[in-house]
Amino acid sequence: MKIKLLPIIMLGISIVACSDESTNYETASAPTYEAPSSKAYSEEKNNYCADADDKNSCSCQFDVMDPILTAAIGSDWSTKSMEEKDFSTYVQAVEKAVEQCS
Repeated sequence: MKIKLLPIIMLGISIVACSDESTNYETASAPTYEAPSSKAYSEEKNNYCADADDKNSCSCQFDVMDPILTAAIGSDWSTKSMEEKDFSTYVQAVEKAVEQCS
């Protein structure tokens, strides 16, 4: 399977994870964390998150998925097409990323 399903899977999981309507953003305090600039990111992470709306969330997800996918697929996982045999590994990595970065 030469189609890159990871972005589609991530989008679907992100939509579900972000659809919590109980959060009241108007009364939430301003965040005190300042994210590092994209210049501090690796070239792979910059390329992976280039089209992301939320660079911080994408960066977090990349950091969680990278060791899992690098060990199972190889260090070029973010640039090569996903193979059908690797689908379950991608799903596992995306689930962990959404769990930790939500």
